[in-house]
Amino acid sequence: MTDFKKTTASLPDSTARLTALTDYDRTLLVEAGAGSGKTALIAGRVALLIAAGVAPGKIVAITFTEAAAAELLERIERFVRDLMDGELPIELREAVPQGLSPMQRQNLQQGESSLDEITCTTIHGFCQQLIKPYPVETGLDPGAAIIDPAVAELAYQDLMHAWLSARFGRDRGAEGLGRLPAMEGAGGEQDFFTELLIKEPDRTLDLIEKTANFLKSHRSARAPVPSVNSEDFLRLSEAVLACASWYNECGLNECTTAEFIDDMAPIADLARKAASGPLTGRRIAELLFHHPPQACKKNDSAFKQWGRKGKWKTAAKSAGQTAAAGERLSAEGEKHYQTCNKAYQEFCAGLGALAFQRFVKEFDALQGLYQDYKRMAALLDFDDLLHHACKLLKTNEPVRQALAMRYPRILVDEFQDTDPLQAEILWHLAGEGDQQVTWQQRRLRPGALFLVGDPKQAIYRFRGADVATYLAAKQALVDQNPKAVVEISTNFRSQGQILQFVNDHFAPLLDSAQGQPGFTALSSVRNSGNGPAVTAFDIPLDDAPRNDKGDLAVNTIRRKEACIVSELVSRLISSYPVFDKDLKDFRPARAGDVALLAPTGTSLWIYERELEARNIAIATQAGKGFFRRQEVQDLIAVARTIADRRDTLALGALLRGPLVGLTEEQIADEIDSLQVITDKARPLHLWTDTTQLRNPLLKQTLAVLQNIARKARRTTPYQLLAEAIEELQVRPLLKARHARGAERALANVELVLEMARAYASRGIADFARALWDRWQDSDAQTEGRPDADAQAVSIITMHSAKGLEWPIVIPINSMTTLWSETQFLYRRSDDSVHFKVLDYPSQEYEIVHQEEAEELRRERVRLWYVALTRARDLLLLPNQSERKGNDWFSLLGLETHALPAFDAEHFKGASEQQFQSTINTQDLATWQSQAATFEAAQQNIQWHQPSRHEGTASLQSEDQVFAGTEAFLEGSPALERTVNTEQTTIQGGRQRGIIMHKLIEEVLTGETEEDDRAFEKRAGQLLLQLGLTDEQDPTVGLSSKEMADSVYRALQLPEIAAIRPRLSPELPVYAKNSVDKTITLTAGIADAVAIDDNGHIDAVIDWKSDVEPTLKQIDLYRSQVHEYLSACGAPLGMIVFITSGRIEKIQRRGAPT
Repeated sequence: MTDFKKTTASLPDSTARLTALTDYDRTLLVEAGAGSGKTALIAGRVALLIAAGVAPGKIVAITFTEAAAAELLERIERFVRDLMDGELPIELREAVPQGLSPMQRQNLQQGESSLDEITCTTIHGFCQQLIKPYPVETGLDPGAAIIDPAVAELAYQDLMHAWLSARFGRDRGAEGLGRLPAMEGAGGEQDFFTELLIKEPDRTLDLIEKTANFLKSHRSARAPVPSVNSEDFLRLSEAVLACASWYNECGLNECTTAEFIDDMAPIADLARKAASGPLTGRRIAELLFHHPPQACKKNDSAFKQWGRKGKWKTAAKSAGQTAAAGERLSAEGEKHYQTCNKAYQEFCAGLGALAFQRFVKEFDALQGLYQDYKRMAALLDFDDLLHHACKLLKTNEPVRQALAMRYPRILVDEFQDTDPLQAEILWHLAGEGDQQVTWQQRRLRPGALFLVGDPKQAIYRFRGADVATYLAAKQALVDQNPKAVVEISTNFRSQGQILQFVNDHFAPLLDSAQGQPGFTALSSVRNSGNGPAVTAFDIPLDDAPRNDKGDLAVNTIRRKEACIVSELVSRLISSYPVFDKDLKDFRPARAGDVALLAPTGTSLWIYERELEARNIAIATQAGKGFFRRQEVQDLIAVARTIADRRDTLALGALLRGPLVGLTEEQIADEIDSLQVITDKARPLHLWTDTTQLRNPLLKQTLAVLQNIARKARRTTPYQLLAEAIEELQVRPLLKARHARGAERALANVELVLEMARAYASRGIADFARALWDRWQDSDAQTEGRPDADAQAVSIITMHSAKGLEWPIVIPINSMTTLWSETQFLYRRSDDSVHFKVLDYPSQEYEIVHQEEAEELRRERVRLWYVALTRARDLLLLPNQSERKGNDWFSLLGLETHALPAFDAEHFKGASEQQFQSTINTQDLATWQSQAATFEAAQQNIQWHQPSRHEGTASLQSEDQVFAGTEAFLEGSPALERTVNTEQTTIQGGRQRGIIMHKLIEEVLTGETEEDDRAFEKRAGQLLLQLGLTDEQDPTVGLSSKEMADSVYRALQLPEIAAIRPRLSPELPVYAKNSVDKTITLTAGIADAVAIDDNGHIDAVIDWKSDVEPTLKQIDLYRSQVHEYLSACGAPLGMIVFITSGRIEKIQRRGAPT
């Protein structure tokens, strides 16, 4: 918290602060303004709750991010530690003015040892804790894991493409599509999807993919039920017919009106047929693609102006009638025209509503597939955590009561960023009464909830947060207790001038009369500096180039502003005085004291380039030009080169790029040299023989790439790229390339690696292809976030600036035109989605679009409030000489020309800002001496992973086994040289081994009953989960009966039956052995171990599903078991061949026989 200039007792909101800290028996909503120290407030309340006797394990603190949770927990621990040491934190002095009482000290002493029991996490982390103890009640797999969002997105995309393939008639047996459920009505009269695809394939597929992704984010949302009937279509037919009858009887010939009627006749006929017959999916699709009348405006169903008055007067004159007669007929014709206009718009609206409902309904199947996939794979995404927690609390009262007792004290930070589902979870957990009423109507337990938020800083609507939910929750609290809301308004961050400016300008903008949540003025405890704290800098545009229409190009303004801002920043650094909270005094500004806040990340590279040109270090968290960065393009080239030897384009880009740095002449020389050596025209490629190369850098690079590429099929993309980054010395090269600070580039390298994790099971080829596709599409990926650097100017979006502060803040890029994505809309009030199916909007699309535009505008005003309250000492605002009426700055209506101009000449900046690189003084002798020291101290580490032996290529061949009634008595087929060819062969393989191992594991854990029929049933279920067919005939494929029989017989073997009660499955085994400078580490998982009465392992069991192992394989298995025996000290090991029933016994070396 910022340094206090006053004690808390002298603050204008001291009474509210004391209530928030000490009123434990009242549920409270604390509206804490910007910079008011809400983190300290929450931490102080938790510390005092513990002092009051509340056990730490009963307290929940929910924050917006995990980083905020860690900071809050650290603050709680510091407060408790200070209180126990007899020091009163200034934030708590008014709450305990006389210090701790003996009882409070005793309670704190008891609670201090269990502070780690406080649940301090995000809402998603808390919901995971709620549902984890109740898998049965929640209907979840007990071992369900949280799926990585990137992996979940890839899985969803795979399912979507498989669904589309099956939906549109692909072979259901291809690519595993047979696992998808049957598509009812596909290709029939009701198949709306297929008709759309036939008529507009590209647009339809694009719309389907975008809709699928949109609905994934709004899983419960549905299309509104259309209020359409046959009369809506019949009215159009009748209107056109009436218009035609009038025209035929008017006695004049006006050709444009006749053309209009002829143009409308086919549409009227379609409408009449639609009104008289059933509206099937095919019929609706046909109606969607009707040719719109010429009278329509461009991209609109509304008609143009009538505009035929003069033509009717001319027609009347030609027929010998008066001009007045022509005017009268024109007026009658216009009346019919407008009737047709209204009827046609209603026709299109009804058609759009019907099409929209059918279109959205199609995606229920995809949503079901995704849910089934997660359930079968025992996975949960973040949305699942919220939905399952809410359902559990709503539908299971005993569990809800148990959880309410487990978590009686819940504190929530940033409550203004809560969505309706999260609020419902909190109210169900903290409330009592009828579960059938709305969450706002539930009676909250006194002191159960402590909510902290600031509705003026509600800016995360795009993440699902909803300020309307905050206001509904606030009203619900006030309805139960009018004193439930307290306001904290003292700001410890900003100078008084800055706060006065914010109060004066935002009070009307955030007033409830504007649809905003209301405004509370901030009060300052900081003294103002000597000069003005809110100033403006001019951006003259009189001489700026313009387009043909006389308008300024936005990028022209950006370049002008970037040049001026970079000049200002260079003058501020090392010159402008800022207050240092640690020093409690003023000092010259550093680069890290300056923040450039942008409303959007559009074209921020312009500002970055200007700052870098002045040798000013920058740390950007706002740019979306990730795929434009050179280090990212270098890594894309590396990935493509490793993935495909034929990709010489990627290899060339890598070799010519700054990562390797070969010139075109050097590469050409090597190609010429290869032709001379081989006497052929040979291109340079990944697998070129390095012994034939002359250039040492090229030879070394290809050697590295070849070594990595050899592992491509058995190593994850993350590991491959991590090795490439290390071997190609990417990080040292980036540090040399960016001498003033490589943090940004290094953060982007780390982000590429993180992106690769999601492709662990897909391989480097898929990852390289995905990177390339996103680069080609100019995907707006946010760059990696570097660690905070005190020596770098921050360029950051206003959204990302939330919760941060800087001594100097300069808003930039405010000339960006206001724009929003309006293709897909979601209305929270009724959980409905709205968009256009091709050119036809949903029934209430325009209403929802207008509502969304108004709410978005209000949120953007709040975003400006957040941005301007980040400044501590100086707020510099752009005074642009000319502005468009629809840019970001227009939202505020600020008269910046009335502000005092910033006196840039008064500040000269640093006398020397040139970066001084460090000179490397190390010579060869020093290096060799240090290298010898390292080598002498180095120890070699060897890993033994016995379980990995099962994954070698030699053990992945198709197995065959002799089966029949005597199978139990057979020996190992590989050891019998005489084979009875009359016996039946059974199909083996990896899947068979997985299922048999799983069966044995479940028997030993008690999950599956030890009965041959239970075995067969469970084997069938496992086959189904793997997407495999359960064959009756084991010679054709995998048979649940054959596998169940084999497992049952193996478990009845005398040697196994004797130790069966003592067997424990899947035991991790770790061991370490040191000999000289070599450390041998063993890590593996033993299939089963027998544990004696003293808790010692006396036998290790290795189940083998091989049906015809060779002598070499058996020797390998013996070696594997020997390693387990050595690691765990067991005297006896057994290799059990499940199918044949043969047991190979192994004594530990040195163990008594």
